[in-house]
Amino acid sequence: MGKVVTSPAGFFFPFDTQAPSKETITKEIDGLRESMVKEGLSAEDAESLTQAVRSSNGFQPVMMALVTMADVAMSTEDMISSAAALVALVNVQRRIPIEHRDRRIPDELVQDYQLAVASMLADKPEKSEEMMRRMVEQGMPAEEVEFRVWQTGLLKTLEVQGVWYTGIQKACAAIQAALSEEPVGDLLARFDKEGMPITKTAEVLRLAIEVQQKTTKLDKMD
Repeated sequence: MGKVVTSPAGFFFPFDTQAPSKETITKEIDGLRESMVKEGLSAEDAESLTQAVRSSNGFQPVMMALVTMADVAMSTEDMISSAAALVALVNVQRRIPIEHRDRRIPDELVQDYQLAVASMLADKPEKSEEMMRRMVEQGMPAEEVEFRVWQTGLLKTLEVQGVWYTGIQKACAAIQAALSEEPVGDLLARFDKEGMPITKTAEVLRLAIEVQQKTTKLDKMD
């Protein structure tokens, strides 16, 4: 909480007296870029993704759909993470045949599927990945397994965050529009083709969106 100032009329206005300096924001941006490289991106791809996200206006329409169509206020962190995860999911969805996206999970795989989703929601990625590997070993295509587990887990997460289904639909429509354009659509398609998991795609997107937001803030300080 910043310093509280009393106006002549007796009202109180809190404000932050410790607003970050340009130097601080620049260091934060550099740190985010370094994190993208630590996630496995080359420096060139990290820069390309940053520029692609910037050209897509930081996926603002996606985030606006999520925060304006929800029962409760969403934190900035949750807004960015959820938007990045939804973009990563829709990116993979593009290459899965429509008839395969919602087809019935075979009875013998239902338990592994449920455990994979539950582990994902409990932030136990190793266990979730183990269950998904078992599903693949039993004959379900790997891309479908990853997509279905992530789809169910993310929808449950958004539900817990209070996002309306209409908000999710609007966000997905905004993502599809963004991915139909260059350069972000082509770049994410390449990441997917090269085998980048949804988990990693979501993380590097989250970092790139944060870079975009902090860069916008920095630009406004000039």
